[in-house]
Amino acid sequence: MKMAQKNGADFVVFFFTPMCGSCQIASRLVDVVLEADSLHAEVTKVDLNYVPEIAQSLEITSVPALVKFKSGQPIDLSYQLHDATAIFEFLYSE
Repeated sequence: MKMAQKNGADFVVFFFTPMCGSCQIASRLVDVVLEADSLHAEVTKVDLNYVPEIAQSLEITSVPALVKFKSGQPIDLSYQLHDATAIFEFLYSE
């Protein structure tokens, strides 16, 4: 993730914790959206337990969470991962 930020890449990070039931459901929904679309967003999945400093710097207060980066900088954060439509709209909104 840090290398992508340095390179100024556009990408999305899905933050989760393994014991979070809604994280498991949201992870599957993210997979479904990525398999179904033709735009192929770059989404990386990160266990928040291993990167608490990133959670703090991005002000992530809950999981699951999606954070969108543009040119290596965080531009949007969503906790609305309850259905595939919400995820799709977050991933592909400008």
